[in-house]
Amino acid sequence: MNEVGLGPRPPRTCSRLRFYSSRVQRVDADAALAEQVAMSETFTADFSVVRALLRKGRGYEQAVKLFEPYRETQEPDELTRAALADIARRSMREKRRAYAYVNNRLEGNAPSTIEAVAGLLGSSE
Repeated sequence: MNEVGLGPRPPRTCSRLRFYSSRVQRVDADAALAEQVAMSETFTADFSVVRALLRKGRGYEQAVKLFEPYRETQEPDELTRAALADIARRSMREKRRAYAYVNNRLEGNAPSTIEAVAGLLGSSE
């Protein structure tokens, strides 16, 4: 079984960017993470960076009001969890690094979200 853990810091990048050798292209910011992963040109570099910050359609302030003080997962986002697990599986299969940044405002508690994604990875082997 592959271990899920912290690796070296990834290169500094902006969210929603895709790399093509020396060019950078924006990802459709309105597409859900699962839709972005399905795009044919998504995996073009030797690493992946994904930021799971907010549920699609939810604003920052709304998420703060819903989830503070961020003690527990309050609204699981199964589609985003599955997409994060898919990215990790693909990266492991292709022997590429993947960096996933998860915010408390996605579900209410980022560490619990990460544990849930790790659980999906463990259950797939």
